[in-house]
Amino acid sequence: MKKPIPQNPPSASRDRVAEQISGVILSVHRKAAGYLNKNAQSLPPSASRWGLLLYCLLYGGTCLYLLLRAIPN
Repeated sequence: MKKPIPQNPPSASRDRVAEQISGVILSVHRKAAGYLNKNAQSLPPSASRWGLLLYCLLYGGTCLYLLLRAIPN
């Protein structure tokens, strides 16, 4: 039986560092979302539909593949 890994108690300095890291991540996320949204708005509706269809087919195909691989022969 493995010994449980001891957990360090939370501290104020760790919380501040975690908040700073999450702030940086959120800032990068917002910039990327704004860039992608600006580019997506310039696409014609037919290109958006084809892109969505392609995404759904690829994602659905991947899910189906993983489900079929999980079933033993």
